Amino acid sequence: MPQDELDLLDREERIFKCFQAAISLLSPNEEAHDPDGVRELLDFLVEEYQAAREALMDRVRELRRGCTAV
Repeated sequence: MPQDELDLLDREERIFKCFQAAISLLSPNEEAHDPDGVRELLDFLVEEYQAAREALMDRVRELRRGCTAV
């Protein structure tokens, strides 16, 4: 299986686990909370934030180069 397909499957699995962690956080029963799931949720959010921020900064740099090249 190609790497991009493996990456997609991994991401889908992580998103599913994050949904489960978020749902457990909403449970009034503290015993239902899953610290490992919450950790996975936070790790995933950090990675997604960093990727989005990097893409945004790349876009800003492109725009700045375009403005100075005129």
